[in-house]
Amino acid sequence: MISMDKNEQTILTGIFNVKTITSAGGILIALVLVYFIGKILTNELPHIQRAVEEQTRVMEKVLRDNTKAIESNTEILRIIERRLK
Repeated sequence: MISMDKNEQTILTGIFNVKTITSAGGILIALVLVYFIGKILTNELPHIQRAVEEQTRVMEKVLRDNTKAIESNTEILRIIERRLK
């Protein structure tokens, strides 16, 4: 068995004190909250940024498809117009 002097026992009692552990937990939670609030305030949210980029790619594809459809419909209307003349 390891024997400890009074000073070592006092240090260990201080470290494993409920108030010390609770304070350390509170500090850790506060640091995590500061980190996430900082991310939110600086708009550094990668998952949202990736979603916006993906949505932009989808919208570009839809717009290209719509442009092709409009061009095709315009050509069809020109053909109909020529036949009606």
